[in-house]
Amino acid sequence: MRINKIYSLKKQAIYLVTGKIGAFIINFMIPIILVRLFTVEQYGQYRQVLLISLLFIPIIKFGIPNSLFYFYPIQKTRDELNELLSNFTYGLTLLVFVVLLLAYFVKDSLLKLLNIQASSNIIIYILLYIFFMVSSSIIEKIFIVEKKSKTLVIFFISDQIVRAFFLLFAVFYNHLFP
Repeated sequence: MRINKIYSLKKQAIYLVTGKIGAFIINFMIPIILVRLFTVEQYGQYRQVLLISLLFIPIIKFGIPNSLFYFYPIQKTRDELNELLSNFTYGLTLLVFVVLLLAYFVKDSLLKLLNIQASSNIIIYILLYIFFMVSSSIIEKIFIVEKKSKTLVIFFISDQIVRAFFLLFAVFYNHLFP
């Protein structure tokens, strides 16, 4: 079975921009809410954790999700495409999991290196955040190459809502930043 549908690049771009704008609005609201809930020190720790996470995410991804645009062929059967996508997804997820597992075992040295004064449990939240961010970038690229633009809009917005929910859950119930 061949995939021969012709998709309008303009229409796909409009969906992509719409989803990114929706995600940006939600992402813009999170700090506004958190600044009201945190003390100055707690908000500073939150920003430090976010900065460290956002520093390591591109390093851990190694640019692999973007390589899917090159390796995703247009004229392949559905079984071959499914095999490519599953190998890509499982391979990158395993790579990220191994890197983060290694980081967990050297967490005390990592905290000293990054000059984080918080408890060593904060590294678990950093590693979980990195893992889920990389996982969501994999899903995003798959939706783009599969030309599922409408699903991508829903994914962008729901991804930000779920992130905001778990962040607020961690703040209220787990006292992420005591």
